[in-house]
Amino acid sequence: MVPKVAEVSFRKYKTLYHFDSTKHGSCSSIIFHPSWAAYFEKHYTIVRDWAAWEWLGYMQRRNPSTPGLVCKLVTPSKRESLLKQTNYWKLILNQIDFYCIYSDQKIDANNFSLDHYLPWSFVAHDQLWNLVPTTPEVNSSKSNNLPPDHAFEKFITAQHLGLRTFHETTPQNTWDETVEVYINDLRIQNQDDLLDLEKLRNAYSNAIPPLISLATNQGFKLWQTSYSA
Repeated sequence: MVPKVAEVSFRKYKTLYHFDSTKHGSCSSIIFHPSWAAYFEKHYTIVRDWAAWEWLGYMQRRNPSTPGLVCKLVTPSKRESLLKQTNYWKLILNQIDFYCIYSDQKIDANNFSLDHYLPWSFVAHDQLWNLVPTTPEVNSSKSNNLPPDHAFEKFITAQHLGLRTFHETTPQNTWDETVEVYINDLRIQNQDDLLDLEKLRNAYSNAIPPLISLATNQGFKLWQTSYSA
């Protein structure tokens, strides 16, 4: 009945479209009403953005635990710069001896890479709480894979060491601005908890394992590293 109803509505109410036949088995295309076609041509940007917003809302409701959904639906044209994050860790590496959480190699402040502990293509962000310095070779080897289990405790310890060093060497307003994302994303009560290793460990333990399970279900692979625990 749909083709017949569409035909009546199209002629009477100027609905969006009708079919090229009133017989279901003979329909091969749809025909837009000229008035609607003109409207879409004139207001295409508005209609497109409205449709994208509604689609994103629908997908988010259907996939509430998927992080960075908007970046998965609409791939960014280019990755954001890691300059601020690199400067954060470079300041720390110039103050202390720091060793790669995967290979135990000492990190050179003038030659290091930032690893996304949870792959960027899964989280779709460059937040500091998910970044850790590695050697360029290790970062290239890990690529888009999930971290090995044995690295988790080292990752937390590295984050705590970085936060503590940054707190001791920067002005209060810089510290406040930098750690806001830790507090929001890891659901930490206050800034002092970031400097408490046990509280930071609890926050990461609540946040990371569920995300790794979700990433595994979505097809991300565990890094088969040759580096030992």
